[in-house]
Amino acid sequence: MRTVRMEKMPVCDLCKKAVATFDAPTRSGPWAYMCPTCFDSQGAPDIGSHLLLAEKYTESEDVVDGSGEYDGDDYVITCPTCSEERLVEPDADYIFTCEGCGQRVQVPSLF
Repeated sequence: MRTVRMEKMPVCDLCKKAVATFDAPTRSGPWAYMCPTCFDSQGAPDIGSHLLLAEKYTESEDVVDGSGEYDGDDYVITCPTCSEERLVEPDADYIFTCEGCGQRVQVPSLF
C-alpha cells in the first residue's frame, strides 16, 4: 500500500462520519475513501493508498526497506509492496521509486 500526502483529509465515503485515512477499492469493487473501521470491514487491503495529512508527513514514513539478493553478478532488489524486482549495483546505497507501485524503496548496501 502506498502513502499519499493530502492537504485536507476527506470524510469516509461509506459511513460519512469519520475522517478517511485510506483510498482503496471496497470488497464489492468500487474505490472509496474509507476510515480505519470501514476499511477493516469493507476494504480490499492489497492495493490502494494510506492517506496522511501533509503537515504530519515525514520523508522517512514514505520509505520502505527493500530486500536484496546477490548472485555474484547482479544485485536484485525486491519491492516489499508489489514484489517488482530491480537490478542495482552491488555497492548501491540509495532510495529509488518503484516503477510498479510508486513506493520509495531503500536499497540496502552489501558492502
